Amino acid sequence: MKTVIIVGAGPCGLLMAHYLLRRDSKYCVELYDKCPDPRLNPVSTARSYIISLGFRGRAALRELGLESLAIERGTMALGQEIHNSRGVVQSISRKQPRLMIERNVLTNLLLETLTKRYDASRLKIHFKHECISVDLKAKSAVFQSASGYQPCAYDLLIGADGVRSKVRNILHHKTGLEVKLRKSPIEIKVLTVRCPENHPELTLNRDNVHIYYLGAAGFLACGPKPDGTYSTLVGFTRGYNPLANISSASEVLTFFRKYMGDFSQLISPEEVDAFAQKPFFETTTVRCSRYHFGNSVLLVGDAAHGVSAIIGQGCSAALEDGLVFNQLLDEYDDNLTQAIPKYSQRRRPDMIALEQISHSLFPLHAFLVSLMLLKHIVDRTLHRWFPKFWASSLVDMISETTIPYRNILHSHSRWFKTINALNQLILRRGKRSSKPKSMLESA
Repeated sequence: MKTVIIVGAGPCGLLMAHYLLRRDSKYCVELYDKCPDPRLNPVSTARSYIISLGFRGRAALRELGLESLAIERGTMALGQEIHNSRGVVQSISRKQPRLMIERNVLTNLLLETLTKRYDASRLKIHFKHECISVDLKAKSAVFQSASGYQPCAYDLLIGADGVRSKVRNILHHKTGLEVKLRKSPIEIKVLTVRCPENHPELTLNRDNVHIYYLGAAGFLACGPKPDGTYSTLVGFTRGYNPLANISSASEVLTFFRKYMGDFSQLISPEEVDAFAQKPFFETTTVRCSRYHFGNSVLLVGDAAHGVSAIIGQGCSAALEDGLVFNQLLDEYDDNLTQAIPKYSQRRRPDMIALEQISHSLFPLHAFLVSLMLLKHIVDRTLHRWFPKFWASSLVDMISETTIPYRNILHSHSRWFKTINALNQLILRRGKRSSKPKSMLESA
């Protein structure tokens, strides 16, 4: 029986454990995470956020019989509604619904089912244990906890420890692994909105994601949660953020009222005040020259290929990693010497394509977004009429199929090249705009 150490007990690491442990008695798994056990924190108060799972992420859950359980704990978005400041709504349906689920809820689901299916003879989980070092030759890792240092031998070490991966950094310094980190061009804040009970006219359709444009280079996206509230993402293109230096709740509310009208009442005074005090943050994308070392170390999820949160594919791609590696273990009869290098060879071209897609899929200006929506409608219509001669909408291909990302990038290469060039121009103009602007001038 081979010993597998997984560093990182988020959705990706937990799903990898599910896939390995179901392979009869070929593997025993030890999970380590530096954070506390998420099951000990109430979901309503734990640090969490909504993730969007399309067909790929759901397929990875379905293979393990977990999709239906995830659907029970989340909500299904059938489409999206785009609102403008004049109250005009444009609805866009999806062929396949997207699963909206809080990250902490998904983590707890995967953790609970894992501990129910497998006992301590093959599964050990250690929280509040931080990976300190790895001896690649001896195949041993050292973890630090409140009780001291704990060395652990492994046959396979899996780094599922996110964008700031310790395992990836060790490979970078010890093996020359090339790592490229890049900041997303979108600055983000999150808040929660709630439909007021005494204003039924302000109720939002809970079957859809709702998007409000905040000027030419900003947006607000609301995703429904099972408790009746909406997890909301507010984003602006870097260099065009009118709220970047605003800490006054009244000024923030005035800004939202300008673009959302009466629907700004969905944001409570308490949420507005908390939003005003929080800083904007940027997500980081990750590109690695390979996802393995020898036949004993593997990088998965954000540790290997983090992408912009705006594209809504990060978690789906991370969960799909487990499905792909499981398929390779099937193909090579659990021969790690063959399966591990093949994982880099098979997975990396698609993840490089996904990174390029994540930087170019969404235009950074409202006018270009309108062109994208027009392209989506035209592509979907022409593909329905001429399926053999016209590629489907790139949005449908990304979120509603398992077509390899590299094929999607190739099918819409001209669009991606055009949008990437225009996005870079917009960002350069934002950098050159050194004159500070007031909120009203920026808006």
